[in-house]
Amino acid sequence: MLNAQSFAYIPLLALHSAITFAATAIPVDSPKGSPRELSTFTLLYEVENPQLTLVAILGGEGRIGIVGSTKDTRTQTALMAKNLARKDFAKLRTNVVIFDSPVELFPVRVREEDEHLNRVESVVKFYREKFNVPVWLLGHSNGSISVTEYLARKQSGTPVAGAILSGSRYRLTLKEDLNLPLLFLHHENDECRESPFSYAKLNFETAKRLNKAYTDLAAVKGGESHGDPCRDGTHMYYGAHEEAAKQLADFLEKVIHHK
Repeated sequence: MLNAQSFAYIPLLALHSAITFAATAIPVDSPKGSPRELSTFTLLYEVENPQLTLVAILGGEGRIGIVGSTKDTRTQTALMAKNLARKDFAKLRTNVVIFDSPVELFPVRVREEDEHLNRVESVVKFYREKFNVPVWLLGHSNGSISVTEYLARKQSGTPVAGAILSGSRYRLTLKEDLNLPLLFLHHENDECRESPFSYAKLNFETAKRLNKAYTDLAAVKGGESHGDPCRDGTHMYYGAHEEAAKQLADFLEKVIHHK
């Protein structure tokens, strides 16, 4: 299990540049045969000579309204994940992509439907072909359902290289023939009643038994309570975006550099 370590904050100038560097909004065509002829907009934080691409699937209703002119987002999952694209933060060169559903993914069972999973698959294909590097999936909160369903139903056809289940909900359904690196990233004091840390530990123990590849659990300790406990605060790593991103970066480096 990854140990949470004391975290040295990045100097103000570097932090400011990390918050303000521009991304590119890229539409991905709707899957063939989709009943909704709507592009899936993504927001790309691109690095030079990438070693991998991380596609982040948001929680909540899964929709934040990215359009062609969007250059950045203050969505907390993005504020955490895009640290991996910073030159001064992580050793691995990681593209970060924010997946924005064109329709609300509510109720959560919509994330188990072909329409949504086919859109995730089309984005995975698009970015794998665009950069010719492995694609990883990160799902936060409700997004963890999107990721586990993808692994169960799409992994055999369009595989991803690994997955991160962040702030995961309930007890997730995991395949018995898992064989890819898997990280459970969770705040140890998650105050959302639908995603306590105890669930993350149960899901981790289950995955560790089922998964043939490396499986780990990382506990975020910093940050603070703030706002709605299921849409803000410790559940969203409020005040601890860099700590959470560091745990994620350490896992990726460990897996990729020690194969």
